[in-house]
Amino acid sequence: MPTLAVYVGVSGIDALLRFSAEKYEVLNFPYPYIPTLFSNQTNESSFYLNLLEMFCLQNKTTLEDCDVIYVSGFVSIPNLGLKNTAPISLNDALGNIENHFPVLVNNYSLVTKSVFSSRVGSRFMMDEKEEVDLHANISIYPQINLPDIHARINADKVVSESSRDLDVKWSDKTPILFMGPRFLDLPHERKELDYLLMVDLIDRVGIYDIQVDRYNSLLLSSILGSGGITANMDVSEEYGIEEVGTLVVTKGNTECLIESDIGTGQVVEVKKNEIFSMPLQTGATARVMIKGHLFGTKEKVVKGGSLGLVIDARDREGSLFSDIKRFDKALKLVKESISSF
Repeated sequence: MPTLAVYVGVSGIDALLRFSAEKYEVLNFPYPYIPTLFSNQTNESSFYLNLLEMFCLQNKTTLEDCDVIYVSGFVSIPNLGLKNTAPISLNDALGNIENHFPVLVNNYSLVTKSVFSSRVGSRFMMDEKEEVDLHANISIYPQINLPDIHARINADKVVSESSRDLDVKWSDKTPILFMGPRFLDLPHERKELDYLLMVDLIDRVGIYDIQVDRYNSLLLSSILGSGGITANMDVSEEYGIEEVGTLVVTKGNTECLIESDIGTGQVVEVKKNEIFSMPLQTGATARVMIKGHLFGTKEKVVKGGSLGLVIDARDREGSLFSDIKRFDKALKLVKESISSF
Protein backbone atom coordinates (compact mmCIF):
# COMPACT_ATOMS: atom_id res chain seq x y z
CA MET A 1 0.00 0.00 0.00
CA PRO A 2 1.28 3.55 -0.72
CA THR A 3 2.24 5.94 2.06
CA LEU A 4 1.80 9.71 1.93
CA ALA A 5 3.89 12.43 3.60
CA VAL A 6 2.45 15.96 3.66
CA TYR A 7 4.01 19.26 4.69
CA VAL A 8 1.76 22.32 4.95
CA GLY A 9 3.64 25.61 5.24
CA VAL A 10 2.57 29.23 5.38
CA SER A 11 2.88 29.67 1.62
CA GLY A 12 2.47 26.23 0.07
CA ILE A 13 1.86 22.51 0.47
CA ASP A 14 4.25 19.69 -0.43
CA ALA A 15 3.55 15.98 -0.58
CA LEU A 16 5.45 12.77 -1.24
CA LEU A 17 3.58 9.65 -2.35
CA ARG A 18 5.70 6.55 -1.69
CA PHE A 19 4.80 3.30 -3.45
CA SER A 20 8.06 1.50 -2.64
CA ALA A 21 11.62 2.27 -1.59
CA GLU A 22 12.44 3.16 -5.21
CA LYS A 23 9.13 4.50 -6.55
CA TYR A 24 7.67 7.82 -5.39
CA GLU A 25 6.13 11.07 -6.66
CA VAL A 26 6.44 14.61 -5.29
CA LEU A 27 3.88 17.43 -5.31
CA ASN A 28 4.73 21.13 -4.79
CA PHE A 29 1.53 23.17 -4.65
CA PRO A 30 2.08 26.96 -4.57
CA TYR A 31 -0.39 27.97 -1.82
CA PRO A 32 -2.10 26.56 1.31
CA TYR A 33 -5.67 27.01 2.51
CA ILE A 34 -6.20 30.77 2.92
CA PRO A 35 -9.36 31.71 4.87
CA THR A 36 -9.61 35.18 3.32
CA LEU A 37 -9.80 33.61 -0.16
CA PHE A 38 -11.51 30.26 0.31
CA SER A 39 -13.67 30.32 3.46
CA ASN A 40 -16.83 31.17 1.46
CA GLN A 41 -16.27 28.10 -0.75
CA THR A 42 -14.73 25.39 1.43
CA ASN A 43 -13.08 24.67 4.78
CA GLU A 44 -9.47 23.77 5.57
CA SER A 45 -9.94 19.99 5.78
CA SER A 46 -11.90 19.78 2.52
CA PHE A 47 -9.35 21.94 0.71
CA TYR A 48 -6.44 19.68 1.60
CA LEU A 49 -8.39 16.45 1.15
CA ASN A 50 -9.48 17.44 -2.36
CA LEU A 51 -5.96 18.50 -3.30
CA LEU A 52 -4.35 15.32 -1.98
CA GLU A 53 -7.04 13.13 -3.52
CA MET A 54 -6.35 14.71 -6.91
CA PHE A 55 -2.60 14.11 -6.42
CA CYS A 56 -3.29 10.46 -5.63
CA LEU A 57 -5.65 10.04 -8.60
CA GLN A 58 -3.02 11.48 -10.93
CA ASN A 59 -0.77 8.66 -9.76
CA LYS A 60 -3.45 5.96 -10.09
CA THR A 61 -4.27 5.53 -6.42
CA THR A 62 -6.55 7.12 -3.78
CA LEU A 63 -6.28 8.50 -0.26
CA GLU A 64 -8.18 5.47 1.00
CA ASP A 65 -5.49 3.23 -0.47
CA CYS A 66 -2.78 4.96 1.59
CA ASP A 67 -1.62 2.93 4.57
CA VAL A 68 -0.68 5.97 6.68
CA ILE A 69 -0.69 9.70 5.96
CA TYR A 70 2.09 11.50 7.85
CA VAL A 71 1.32 15.21 8.24
CA SER A 72 3.61 18.04 9.33
CA GLY A 73 3.29 21.80 9.13
CA PHE A 74 4.42 25.27 10.09
CA VAL A 75 3.19 26.98 12.19
CA SER A 76 0.64 24.28 13.11
CA ILE A 77 -0.27 20.82 11.79
CA PRO A 78 -3.60 20.91 9.93
CA ASN A 79 -6.36 18.43 10.75
CA LEU A 80 -7.23 16.47 7.60
CA GLY A 81 -10.16 14.72 9.28
CA LEU A 82 -8.89 11.23 8.39
CA LYS A 83 -8.40 8.34 10.80
CA ASN A 84 -5.17 7.09 9.24
CA THR A 85 -3.18 10.30 9.76
CA ALA A 86 -0.16 10.64 12.03
CA PRO A 87 1.10 14.11 13.05
CA ILE A 88 4.84 14.79 12.82
CA SER A 89 6.20 18.04 14.27
CA LEU A 90 8.39 20.14 12.01
CA ASN A 91 11.05 20.14 14.72
CA ASP A 92 11.13 16.32 14.66
CA ALA A 93 11.19 16.24 10.86
CA LEU A 94 14.13 18.66 10.68
CA GLY A 95 15.85 16.95 13.61
CA ASN A 96 15.73 13.60 11.83
CA ILE A 97 17.55 14.89 8.74
CA GLU A 98 20.99 13.33 8.99
CA ASN A 99 24.20 14.33 7.21
CA HIS A 100 22.82 17.83 6.52
CA PHE A 101 22.17 21.04 8.46
CA PRO A 102 18.61 21.87 7.27
CA VAL A 103 17.42 25.48 6.95
CA LEU A 104 13.81 26.11 5.92
CA VAL A 105 13.06 29.62 4.63
CA ASN A 106 9.85 31.34 3.54
CA ASN A 107 8.72 34.96 3.19
CA TYR A 108 8.16 35.12 6.95
CA SER A 109 10.86 33.24 8.76
CA LEU A 110 13.87 30.97 9.00
CA VAL A 111 13.63 27.58 10.70
CA THR A 112 16.47 25.25 11.70
CA LYS A 113 16.74 22.42 14.21
CA SER A 114 15.06 23.71 17.42
CA VAL A 115 15.41 27.36 16.31
CA PHE A 116 13.16 29.64 14.28
CA SER A 117 12.72 33.37 13.71
CA SER A 118 9.42 35.05 14.42
CA ARG A 119 7.43 37.13 11.96
CA VAL A 120 8.81 40.60 11.22
CA GLY A 121 8.66 42.87 14.25
CA SER A 122 7.75 46.53 14.20
CA ARG A 123 11.39 47.55 14.34
CA PHE A 124 11.83 46.04 10.86
CA MET A 125 8.87 47.85 9.28
CA MET A 126 9.78 50.30 6.58
CA ASP A 127 8.91 53.96 6.41
CA GLU A 128 7.84 53.80 2.77
CA LYS A 129 4.15 53.00 2.31
CA GLU A 130 4.96 50.65 -0.58
CA GLU A 131 7.10 48.45 1.66
CA VAL A 132 4.55 48.47 4.49
CA ASP A 133 1.90 47.37 1.98
CA LEU A 134 4.17 44.58 0.76
CA HIS A 135 4.50 43.00 4.19
CA ALA A 136 0.80 43.45 4.89
CA ASN A 137 -0.10 41.75 1.61
CA ILE A 138 2.14 38.72 2.08
CA SER A 139 0.77 38.33 5.61
CA ILE A 140 -2.82 38.16 4.31
CA TYR A 141 -2.04 36.38 1.04
CA PRO A 142 0.97 34.12 1.76
CA GLN A 143 0.75 32.47 -1.68
CA ILE A 144 1.99 35.68 -3.35
CA ASN A 145 5.07 35.12 -5.48
CA LEU A 146 7.46 38.05 -5.68
CA PRO A 147 8.92 38.20 -9.20
CA ASP A 148 9.58 41.93 -8.86
CA ILE A 149 13.20 42.33 -7.77
CA HIS A 150 12.46 45.27 -5.44
CA ALA A 151 9.76 43.33 -3.57
CA ARG A 152 11.92 40.20 -3.45
CA ILE A 153 14.86 42.11 -1.96
CA ASN A 154 12.64 43.73 0.69
CA ALA A 155 11.19 40.37 1.74
CA ASP A 156 14.65 38.77 1.88
CA LYS A 157 15.93 41.69 3.94
CA VAL A 158 13.28 41.04 6.57
CA VAL A 159 14.16 37.34 6.80
CA SER A 160 17.89 38.08 6.99
CA GLU A 161 17.66 40.84 9.59
CA SER A 162 15.11 39.04 11.77
CA SER A 163 17.35 35.97 11.90
CA ARG A 164 20.29 37.95 13.30
CA ASP A 165 19.09 37.52 16.88
CA LEU A 166 18.78 33.73 16.59
CA ASP A 167 22.49 32.97 17.00
CA VAL A 168 22.15 30.01 14.63
CA LYS A 169 24.90 27.44 15.21
CA TRP A 170 25.79 27.11 11.53
CA SER A 171 27.56 23.80 10.97
CA ASP A 172 30.66 23.45 8.82
CA LYS A 173 30.81 19.71 9.54
CA THR A 174 27.92 18.76 7.24
CA PRO A 175 26.44 20.49 4.17
CA ILE A 176 24.02 23.33 4.88
CA LEU A 177 20.80 22.45 3.06
CA PHE A 178 18.41 25.31 2.26
CA MET A 179 14.79 24.42 1.56
CA GLY A 180 11.27 25.81 1.82
CA PRO A 181 8.99 27.88 -0.41
CA ARG A 182 11.58 30.65 -0.77
CA PHE A 183 13.74 28.34 -2.87
CA LEU A 184 11.16 26.32 -4.79
CA ASP A 185 12.08 25.72 -8.42
CA LEU A 186 9.95 28.45 -9.98
CA PRO A 187 11.02 29.28 -13.55
CA HIS A 188 10.61 33.04 -13.27
CA GLU A 189 12.57 33.47 -10.04
CA ARG A 190 16.04 35.00 -10.20
CA LYS A 191 18.48 32.43 -8.85
CA GLU A 192 21.16 35.02 -8.09
CA LEU A 193 18.88 36.46 -5.38
CA ASP A 194 18.54 32.96 -3.89
CA TYR A 195 22.31 32.65 -3.61
CA LEU A 196 22.76 36.12 -2.11
CA LEU A 197 20.23 35.33 0.63
CA MET A 198 22.04 32.08 1.44
CA VAL A 199 25.37 33.90 1.66
CA ASP A 200 23.93 36.66 3.84
CA LEU A 201 22.23 34.30 6.31
CA ILE A 202 25.39 32.38 7.22
CA ASP A 203 27.17 34.76 9.58
CA ARG A 204 29.65 32.58 11.47
CA VAL A 205 33.34 32.22 10.57
CA GLY A 206 33.92 28.94 8.76
CA ILE A 207 34.03 27.01 5.48
CA TYR A 208 30.59 25.85 4.40
CA ASP A 209 29.36 23.39 1.80
CA ILE A 210 26.01 24.78 0.59
CA GLN A 211 23.17 22.89 -1.08
CA VAL A 212 19.54 23.69 -1.86
CA ASP A 213 16.51 21.38 -2.05
CA ARG A 214 14.14 23.05 -4.54
CA TYR A 215 11.44 20.38 -4.12
CA ASN A 216 11.51 19.95 -0.31
CA SER A 217 12.09 16.28 -1.11
CA LEU A 218 14.48 15.63 1.77
CA LEU A 219 12.07 17.25 4.26
CA LEU A 220 9.25 15.02 2.99
CA SER A 221 11.53 12.00 3.13
CA SER A 222 12.38 12.88 6.73
CA ILE A 223 8.67 13.16 7.61
CA LEU A 224 8.30 9.58 6.40
CA GLY A 225 11.43 8.64 8.31
CA SER A 226 9.95 10.10 11.49
CA GLY A 227 7.20 7.51 11.05
CA GLY A 228 9.72 4.72 10.61
CA ILE A 229 9.53 4.50 6.81
CA THR A 230 12.52 4.93 4.51
CA ALA A 231 11.87 6.71 1.21
CA ASN A 232 15.34 5.85 -0.14
CA MET A 233 15.14 8.85 -2.46
CA ASP A 234 17.93 9.36 -4.98
CA VAL A 235 18.76 13.04 -4.49
CA SER A 236 20.72 13.16 -7.73
CA GLU A 237 17.72 12.42 -9.90
CA GLU A 238 14.44 14.21 -10.73
CA TYR A 239 13.78 15.67 -7.28
CA GLY A 240 17.44 16.13 -6.51
CA ILE A 241 19.46 18.47 -4.37
CA GLU A 242 21.36 21.26 -6.14
CA GLU A 243 25.02 21.75 -5.28
CA VAL A 244 25.44 25.50 -4.73
CA GLY A 245 29.15 25.53 -3.87
CA THR A 246 31.41 26.63 -1.03
CA LEU A 247 31.14 29.72 1.16
CA VAL A 248 34.11 30.89 3.24
CA VAL A 249 33.19 33.43 5.96
CA THR A 250 36.26 35.22 7.38
CA LYS A 251 34.99 38.61 8.69
CA GLY A 252 38.19 40.46 7.86
CA ASN A 253 41.22 40.81 5.59
CA THR A 254 41.85 37.45 3.95
CA GLU A 255 44.62 35.80 1.93
CA CYS A 256 43.76 32.69 -0.03
CA LEU A 257 45.71 30.26 -2.22
CA ILE A 258 43.40 28.40 -4.59
CA GLU A 259 44.66 25.31 -6.42
CA SER A 260 42.35 23.66 -8.96
CA ASP A 261 42.04 19.90 -9.45
CA ILE A 262 43.89 20.24 -12.75
CA GLY A 263 46.97 21.80 -11.14
CA THR A 264 46.47 25.52 -11.80
CA GLY A 265 46.63 27.98 -8.92
CA GLN A 266 46.10 31.60 -7.94
CA VAL A 267 46.53 33.80 -4.88
CA VAL A 268 43.74 36.23 -3.98
CA GLU A 269 43.50 38.91 -1.33
CA VAL A 270 40.07 39.89 -0.09
CA LYS A 271 39.91 43.10 1.91
CA LYS A 272 37.66 43.53 4.93
CA ASN A 273 34.00 44.10 3.97
CA GLU A 274 34.59 42.77 0.44
CA ILE A 275 33.21 39.65 -1.25
CA PHE A 276 35.15 37.48 -3.71
CA SER A 277 33.44 35.05 -6.08
CA MET A 278 35.01 32.50 -8.43
CA PRO A 279 33.27 30.05 -10.78
CA LEU A 280 33.79 26.42 -9.75
CA GLN A 281 31.42 24.12 -11.55
CA THR A 282 29.43 21.26 -10.07
CA GLY A 283 31.60 18.17 -9.70
CA ALA A 284 34.86 20.15 -9.62
CA THR A 285 37.00 20.57 -6.52
CA ALA A 286 39.76 22.95 -5.43
CA ARG A 287 42.24 23.00 -2.59
CA VAL A 288 42.20 26.26 -0.65
CA MET A 289 44.62 27.57 1.96
CA ILE A 290 43.03 30.51 3.76
CA LYS A 291 44.50 32.93 6.27
CA GLY A 292 42.59 35.59 8.20
CA HIS A 293 42.70 37.44 11.53
CA LEU A 294 39.61 35.77 13.04
CA PHE A 295 39.83 32.79 10.75
CA GLY A 296 43.35 31.66 11.49
CA THR A 297 44.94 29.45 8.83
CA LYS A 298 42.99 26.56 7.33
CA GLU A 299 43.45 24.24 4.40
CA LYS A 300 40.62 22.27 2.84
CA VAL A 301 39.43 20.67 -0.40
CA VAL A 302 36.20 22.43 -1.35
CA LYS A 303 33.44 21.57 -3.83
CA GLY A 304 32.00 23.59 -6.68
CA GLY A 305 28.39 24.14 -7.65
CA SER A 306 25.97 26.45 -9.40
CA LEU A 307 27.44 29.44 -7.55
CA GLY A 308 31.04 28.28 -7.18
CA LEU A 309 33.44 29.51 -4.50
CA VAL A 310 32.65 32.62 -2.43
CA ILE A 311 34.86 34.29 0.16
CA ASP A 312 32.91 36.71 2.38
CA ALA A 313 35.13 39.10 4.37
CA ARG A 314 32.33 41.37 5.61
CA ASP A 315 32.33 42.23 9.31
CA ARG A 316 28.63 41.18 9.40
CA GLU A 317 27.51 44.13 11.51
CA GLY A 318 24.51 44.50 9.18
CA SER A 319 22.63 42.70 6.46
CA LEU A 320 23.90 42.76 2.89
CA PHE A 321 20.41 43.95 1.92
CA SER A 322 20.78 47.09 4.08
CA ASP A 323 23.68 48.51 2.05
CA ILE A 324 22.54 49.14 -1.53
CA LYS A 325 26.06 49.77 -2.90
CA ARG A 326 27.49 46.61 -1.36
CA PHE A 327 24.40 44.65 -2.44
CA ASP A 328 24.67 45.82 -6.06
CA LYS A 329 28.35 44.90 -6.14
CA ALA A 330 27.69 41.45 -4.68
CA LEU A 331 24.80 40.89 -7.08
CA LYS A 332 27.06 41.66 -10.04
CA LEU A 333 29.69 39.20 -8.77
CA VAL A 334 27.12 36.44 -8.37
CA LYS A 335 25.65 37.08 -11.83
CA GLU A 336 29.10 36.87 -13.39
CA SER A 337 29.89 33.67 -11.51
CA ILE A 338 26.71 31.77 -12.44
CA SER A 339 26.66 33.04 -16.05
CA SER A 340 30.11 31.57 -16.69
CA PHE A 341 28.81 27.98 -16.55
